Amino acid sequence: MALNRKIAHIDLKRKKINIHPIPLEWRRRFLGGRGTGAYLLSKYALPKCDPLGAENVIVISAGLLDGTLAAPLGCTSIMAKSPLTNLLSQLQLKGLFASEMRWAGFDHLVITHRAKQPVYLYIHNGRVEIRDAKIIWGENVSNTQELIRKDLRYQDVRILGIGPAGENLVRFATILTDQNTFSGRTGMGAVFGSKNIKAVVCRGTTDLEIKQPEEVLKFTRKIVGQVAGANKKDLSPKESLRLNLSIGEVVPTRLTESRFNLLTKYDSLIKELGMDTLAVTEILHWMFALIEKGIIRVKDTTVPKLSRGDSHAVRKMIYDIAFRKGYGDILAKGPFRAAGLIGDSSLEYFLPVKWLIKLYVEYPSEMNFSRDEENEMILNCLGISPDAHDDFHFDKYDFSWAIEQISYNTGLIFSDKELRKIAHRCYAIERLYNIRETMTCSSNFHPDCSFDVPLRLEMTNSQWDSIDLKTFKRMVGDYYRQRKWDKKTLFKAGVFKKLEIADLWSAAKR
Repeated sequence: MALNRKIAHIDLKRKKINIHPIPLEWRRRFLGGRGTGAYLLSKYALPKCDPLGAENVIVISAGLLDGTLAAPLGCTSIMAKSPLTNLLSQLQLKGLFASEMRWAGFDHLVITHRAKQPVYLYIHNGRVEIRDAKIIWGENVSNTQELIRKDLRYQDVRILGIGPAGENLVRFATILTDQNTFSGRTGMGAVFGSKNIKAVVCRGTTDLEIKQPEEVLKFTRKIVGQVAGANKKDLSPKESLRLNLSIGEVVPTRLTESRFNLLTKYDSLIKELGMDTLAVTEILHWMFALIEKGIIRVKDTTVPKLSRGDSHAVRKMIYDIAFRKGYGDILAKGPFRAAGLIGDSSLEYFLPVKWLIKLYVEYPSEMNFSRDEENEMILNCLGISPDAHDDFHFDKYDFSWAIEQISYNTGLIFSDKELRKIAHRCYAIERLYNIRETMTCSSNFHPDCSFDVPLRLEMTNSQWDSIDLKTFKRMVGDYYRQRKWDKKTLFKAGVFKKLEIADLWSAAKR
């Protein structure tokens, strides 16, 4: 049935695979996907470990409804400690990998230690193999996928892979799928590379037994009918259906023409090398600005006469970042660490928050669209893509759709209150992990210079200018206290017990 998938503990150093059933109580506490992934990472990752060291842990998770009609646009949850921020990195990678993983018999993969030589993992129908990847190490993403299919003699496989940037531990290296989706701006590709993992591959033919298939089909027909004619909507250049702001107001301050040209021109190259396009674009523009201001001299860059319009020089610098050559090695460390080598004054031209590459649109919820937090967490735990959720017009403040789908597919019964408690519990685990890694409220704050730049997001310039750093810190602190996310309130044994995660208390104190 849909609940009989397993969890595989993969020890790369000893080449040992331990497979266990997933306790039913975990389903009741976390559902699956992101929630269970956060629990497993907190349970098995050593506190304050080196993100690129053997002690870091990778958790790959499928949502509770991945592989069913409830999740036609599925999501794979991948978690580890980020080498860019030294905090929790959780990404939701769109595509069918999680569905294939469930059809192969697994809901979660917990990957520990480091392989002695390059490997790729092959998951198929209840088995996990650690296979030699020496012949594909060094290849770009497309060649990697082709060579893996040739090695397995199967075309119909799902693949999570990295490019040369991940192998060379570029701190914003990404993970890419065979469906051309990618994620991991916080360096998940580098974590794969640090463990000598070139790819994780799935092929499954094991059926998921659905509890009430007739009801699932009836519900599916209903939601598909809701998107009929959706392509007739007016999509004018000034309107965004996903953001409560005008794109025309944002583009001039974020995605300038030069940035757009750079992003589109080199998008394919950057992806093939296994890096985040927006991250590389921002870092290149940061470097151009430093050259123009005289902070970096052209003769220091290994590329003569480097300028924005020099295609050859830009391409070479992209390769240098991916392969960590010359000045590219400095930029591959990420902006915060690079600034430590270039000079702190260089940060005036780059405004990282928690050392992340800034976004073109500052969403109210960091790194995501402005969705209700509880709804977003439940979607991630179920393995339902937020895109599908938007297209099917689910009410984000009403969990009746989730209650029905969980019941029809698995037979588990939840109330609205129980799902909201699960969402709160899962967010608390992520927050606890970051507190454990010594995150404080101050690490959330923008550098002082960012307050000189009005963002024009539903605020007038005068309103924005009235918020100084001291006021901003107080606002964030008040928010944490109201949500009970502050260290004083959250980091207590009694709170762990109340959240039904008392077994994490000993790990948190290590």
